Amino acid sequence: MLLTLLTFYMNTFLWSMFLLGLLLFPEPDLIFI
Repeated sequence: MLLTLLTFYMNTFLWSMFLLGLLLFPEPDLIFI
């Protein structure tokens, strides 16, 4: 259960960073996944 919760938080963190990157850098060249 702890592992799935940790994975969920990491996934949410990665998605928030990805969306933040989209907002800050609209150019596809500057987006690092």
